Amino acid sequence: MKCSVCGTENPENSTFCKKCGKWIGSLKTCGGCGTVNPNGALFCGKCGRRLDDMERCRICGNITPSDGEYCVVCGVNKVAAKSFIDSVNAGYGGAYVRPAGAPVAVGEQRIAPNKSREAGIDRKKLSGIFNIIASALASCAALIALIAVFFIRGAAEGFVDLIPGMPANGYGIFYFFGEAYAKIGSSGGFNIFGELCGTLGVGAGLAGTAACFIITLIRGIKLLLKKTDKTIYSPATATVVAYLSTATLFFVNVAYDFSDYEWMASVRLAPLTMAGIVIVSLLSLGAVVLAALARDNKSPVNSYIFNALIQGGFTVLFFIVLGMVAHGLVFFGGSDAADSSVGIYSLFAMLSGDTGSNTYYICVALALVFTFATIVFAAMGVLGVSQFLSAFGDGARSEILPKLVISSICAVIMGAVSIAASLVFASYCQSPAHLGLPIGVTLFGVLMLALSVAYGVLYRKFGGVYETDEDEEE
Repeated sequence: MKCSVCGTENPENSTFCKKCGKWIGSLKTCGGCGTVNPNGALFCGKCGRRLDDMERCRICGNITPSDGEYCVVCGVNKVAAKSFIDSVNAGYGGAYVRPAGAPVAVGEQRIAPNKSREAGIDRKKLSGIFNIIASALASCAALIALIAVFFIRGAAEGFVDLIPGMPANGYGIFYFFGEAYAKIGSSGGFNIFGELCGTLGVGAGLAGTAACFIITLIRGIKLLLKKTDKTIYSPATATVVAYLSTATLFFVNVAYDFSDYEWMASVRLAPLTMAGIVIVSLLSLGAVVLAALARDNKSPVNSYIFNALIQGGFTVLFFIVLGMVAHGLVFFGGSDAADSSVGIYSLFAMLSGDTGSNTYYICVALALVFTFATIVFAAMGVLGVSQFLSAFGDGARSEILPKLVISSICAVIMGAVSIAASLVFASYCQSPAHLGLPIGVTLFGVLMLALSVAYGVLYRKFGGVYETDEDEEE
């Protein structure tokens, strides 16, 4: 075989010239675009069309001759299958009518008519409507949470004069940023530690709520400008959870509840605070439900159930612990008294006369640990629970597990510290310690930890594959 360029003789059936490298093999012309391709090519180098007169069956996916009416592998009538699939994709719910005597296409058995289309309902449009309403509810909840967090207030009931350091109009959220420090020394001792714990806890809560709302606002602007595909649910839900956590961080300091047969005194949620909590909770619940309906969840049923049970269980336990911790740090009673609770600020107001005693310094150490544990518990819970609620039942991102574990451990620490502080203070005031609620917090913390560990161990088997940040961005 002689090369047409350099004239070199090459062995028969050669594809390239052994001297100049020129193609000397036979050529094949594409029937689609007319491009000339090497004889050994399977696909056209220009349009990608198969060059061996074969095609892929649209039902079974195997290769079959393109000029045949039936697939040589599955036996399906290719013309019937193509017409049926095209009619379904066009939205006619399977309008193809098989000719008499023609074999049944596998696609007719596998693809059921779309009932929502037959009823005149467009699933995509319905999901869009749900998504818009859910986004509006989540945004409203976040905005109300931002406003309501500055109006958190504790109102006094009963014998107000019995509550140490109680202002005449009750405690407001900004009490620990001015008024509380004006009362230092008024009860006969140096009492700054209680005020500092209140400032630290409330300040962290206010900063966290504001930061979450700013992220929500930025996300909303990006969505309006179509510069992101991420939803607004996660930062909006985080704002709401941060608001509820701030209420706990405030009341764990000012809590006071004592009663006997003759008199009682307590600090309760003010009506405006209760209204704010109820409103944002209902709005958030509505957003979670509608967001779940709007999502096209393609996860297997067992995966969805597993995620929903673990996520729902952890979320419920988190809010239970959040509510229990708001009752205070110390729990005690007496022969004529029911269970009584004292918050951190109230505790140090009562101990101000014994500043410098062993009891005072032990309580300082316990209160410091308790305060930091509560802040971390709330912060990790905000990050974890907000993701659960914003994509309920869906797979979690890989970095969420450490947050759940840390939040759970902090719950156990809070319960254990509360038990120790209650025993110390009860011994100081020579009354029995009532440990029901602190033990409850500890047990719920252990349950949260167990759920977190179970989620990490069983996730790949039942929950699916961990999402990554790249998956979310796509």
